Amino acid sequence: MRSQQTPTRPQRHLGIVNLALAGLVFWGWLVLTATAGTPTGERLEIADAAGKPVLNLTRDADHVSVGDGAGAPLLLGARKAPGRTDYRLPDGTAFATTKGDPDVFKLTAPDGRLLRKVKRDEDRIKIADNAENAGAAVLRRRGEDKWELEIDKESFGKVKDYPDPAGTGLKVKDRAGETRYRLGNTPLTPVPLVLLIPGLPAAEAQAIMAEGWLRGW
Repeated sequence: MRSQQTPTRPQRHLGIVNLALAGLVFWGWLVLTATAGTPTGERLEIADAAGKPVLNLTRDADHVSVGDGAGAPLLLGARKAPGRTDYRLPDGTAFATTKGDPDVFKLTAPDGRLLRKVKRDEDRIKIADNAENAGAAVLRRRGEDKWELEIDKESFGKVKDYPDPAGTGLKVKDRAGETRYRLGNTPLTPVPLVLLIPGLPAAEAQAIMAEGWLRGW
């Protein structure tokens, strides 16, 4: 009986090539799997009147963060279910949760206490400290280039597109007409007007801004 012949060199070479190709396919699959949920890092940068950064928001489909002008994190949000986002401080402490449908959400403390209710229709966003939206601050769209903040039907400021070569087209002005904030290279958004709402605690303002921006305001 003839003994089994040792594979020839071409056969061994073909086996090595097939093994290498399989390895490449496997590692390619791993890379695609790992990067599928990588945040896009889309940013909204808010500067003061002099152009110094004061806040930045970064979002993807399921995560949003708020940082200070130097980039240090202030608030971190993660969408846990449709219509629900959990917000935590940088040390991991629970801060608040938002729950609702695409047009209405409530910002509640970890103990369930209502902090703010936010309701949006086509050209208006109401922000109140009660479930009935009584005495709400109103962000109202005024045409294609402006949103205005109204409280008791009185204007408290506006964000408007002022195109200029420097790319700092959006300006946020207070009720006296003074520029408070600038946003460069971004479409018109009502988000920064939240900063002008009187008496709104900074962390709550940041959570409302983050949730609004995550929802596409």
